[in-house]
Amino acid sequence: THTFYRLIRRSPIIQLVFGVIIGFSLSSFRLEESVHDVADKILTVVKTHDDTRPIPDFYLRCVVIIERRAPKPIASARVLHNGWTKKCNETIFYTNSPNVARTVKDQNVVLIHSDFSHFHWQFYKAVVDHAARSPVSWTLIGDELLYVMVENLRASLADMDPAKPIVVGRVMESRYSKIVNSIFATFFPMINSRSISVEAGIVFSGAAIDPVIRECTSHFLEPRSTGRALFTCAQSMNVQLVDPVDEDGSHLFHESNMKSMIGRTYPDQHGGHGQRSCCSEHAATFGGTGFREQRVVEYASYQVRAFGNEGVSEFVPTTTEKPTTTAPPQKV
Repeated sequence: THTFYRLIRRSPIIQLVFGVIIGFSLSSFRLEESVHDVADKILTVVKTHDDTRPIPDFYLRCVVIIERRAPKPIASARVLHNGWTKKCNETIFYTNSPNVARTVKDQNVVLIHSDFSHFHWQFYKAVVDHAARSPVSWTLIGDELLYVMVENLRASLADMDPAKPIVVGRVMESRYSKIVNSIFATFFPMINSRSISVEAGIVFSGAAIDPVIRECTSHFLEPRSTGRALFTCAQSMNVQLVDPVDEDGSHLFHESNMKSMIGRTYPDQHGGHGQRSCCSEHAATFGGTGFREQRVVEYASYQVRAFGNEGVSEFVPTTTEKPTTTAPPQKV
């Protein structure tokens, strides 16, 4: 051990290689704890309080990735098939589990051969590229733990132009970003402390697929994790990033489930109003929601009538289609 330390101190080349390895590791792995909001220029206030406006009926493709190590993947697929995905114009399930693909073969499922998960950028790119071979207005990408209030999602996208390259989701920044920027940014400019939350779901406009997924090239030292790589590609390809908030400054995309967020407060860095609690009345997505919780949320949202109110008006798309992608995806 002492010999190794002496060798590092005496050899500038080894120091440089050691620094490159550290920089590559920091750019590749996800820091899941202690994140805060990004600069206000990415946050976009969307007009969500106009409940008199009809729910927009643009074409929404929903892609759900079911990873083979997910708990109860088959049960999740069946609940999703009968749940919020029915409000999408088209739904495609992707999985790297042959067992899931065989069991739910009647639910528009595509088997993709890979040992990676959707948190790996190459796997995620292969899924989006395959799903979006037929262009549509908007494409939502999530996993089996994502719950979507499709009516609210449609309302949040209503004033955005899908003909422009736009990526919508929860943009996060690690609390270690200042340390990373001050110590490593000079030597490792490829390190990026910002990411787009995969757990919260990500929406691509039709015009964003090509620049972000098909044209953005990755180099050896660039991020391998999906959230960071996607943020980097969007910035380098001049794709607009949108982290939507309502008029009160509350986020519409969440990487945590409803239960874990109730009663929590977080600093309001946008309106200067001190602490805010969960959640926006017009929230669009919640991550980390198991299939049992999804059943409860679905029932409470569309069946329960509190104090005689009508509750949420369930959206029924005018056009529904089976997947338009029949060619097998590439192996990742």
